Amino acid sequence: MAGLSRDFLLKKGAVTVASLRQKSFAIDFSSVDVTTDDSAGYQTLLTKAGKVAISVDFGGVMGDETLFNAIMAGGDTQLYTDFTLVFESGAIIACNFFLSNFGISGGSSDGEVDFSGSLASSGIYTFTPA
Repeated sequence: MAGLSRDFLLKKGAVTVASLRQKSFAIDFSSVDVTTDDSAGYQTLLTKAGKVAISVDFGGVMGDETLFNAIMAGGDTQLYTDFTLVFESGAIIACNFFLSNFGISGGSSDGEVDFSGSLASSGIYTFTPA
């Protein structure tokens, strides 16, 4: 999947989450061990994943307080139903995401204020190939 980082987008609804510098995506297919004495000492895994989880880490420069205000307005309910990942190829992953952490730091001596966060999938995702 060759391409430019700026073409890998994190969107909330139809709006690209602005001022991002870093984005990463990972999908975890947790295996299920079904090894028994009949396996002759060899590990045997179920053909399907026991749990599938998507994680997204992101970070960038605070351009304004729009993102911060939206997060804080959610209170202790941080499940978002309208996030999508759009890849350079045009492929899309959509699902509900839980905002598992969000932080703001003082950035470098240049004066910018940086933010970072992590999203964890909740429920079934949909994948639309390019």
